Amino acid sequence: MRDFEPQRPLPGQFSLAVARHTAQTWPSKEVDDYAAERSSMLHRLVDDLELPVQSWGGTDDEYSHEVVEIIVGLASAVIAAFAPALISLISRRSKGKEEPSVPGFKLTNSRGETLTLTFEDRRGDVDRQMLDQLTAFLSRSAADAS
Repeated sequence: MRDFEPQRPLPGQFSLAVARHTAQTWPSKEVDDYAAERSSMLHRLVDDLELPVQSWGGTDDEYSHEVVEIIVGLASAVIAAFAPALISLISRRSKGKEEPSVPGFKLTNSRGETLTLTFEDRRGDVDRQMLDQLTAFLSRSAADAS
């Protein structure tokens, strides 16, 4: 995730790159299941918050990508709802698995600044820490765009 080079979105937009878990073999049903779960999660996030989508990237491709990137518009009014909704969705456990649904994501603002959050270290109140980091990043980005 940290090596993924995101697109630079336009002002008022954010790039959201989301990884999927890897499996011991590829192609495999396990990889396909991870990709389908990630796609469903991204569609729910966009639908629930009624976000305008500039690009779905490879989200719904037949071929499963390790990382997909969507470009969404985030008005200031939506930012307060976006951070907890994103953390909630990505912190959910995969069906029958111990790990979260996705191993991490990278958010990029129009100035090219990025925030990468991964789930390699799940000690303490990680979701609260991630929420605080994400909210601060989004708030700074919105303030800079004004």
